[in-house]
Amino acid sequence: MSLLEDWLESVDKKNSILCAGLDPAEFEMERGKKGLPEGIDKLEWSFAYLDAVHQHCAAVKPNDQYWKHNMEDLAEIVAYAHDLGLVVIEDAKLADIGSTNDSGIHFAAQTGFDAVTIAPFAG
Repeated sequence: MSLLEDWLESVDKKNSILCAGLDPAEFEMERGKKGLPEGIDKLEWSFAYLDAVHQHCAAVKPNDQYWKHNMEDLAEIVAYAHDLGLVVIEDAKLADIGSTNDSGIHFAAQTGFDAVTIAPFAG
C-alpha cells in the first residue's frame, strides 16, 4: 500500500488523526522533570508509551535526536508501532543537499519508517 492508503486506513481504524511524538529525553540529559526519571530504560518506557497511546492516534513520530546512539532500539520501536497498527514517521527534519537527503531517506526505509519529516530550508 502507499503511504496515503496506510494513513487513511490507520485514521479509519483509530478514528483519529493524531500523531504522537516519541521524544524520550534520557535522565543523563539533565532535563529534570522534562526527561525520564533516573534508572528508567528508554526502550521499555517507549514500548509502554506506545501501548498507552496506540488506540488514540493514527501515527507515531520518533525524533532522531533521542535515538542517534541506538538505531537498533529505534528499529524495534518502528516494528512494534507497526504491529500496533500505527504509521511511523521519522522525525529527522532532513535539510541538506540532494544526495545527503537521499541517504537519510534510504536509511529511514531500511529502518522501516513509512515517512520522513523534512525542513525545506537548510540552515
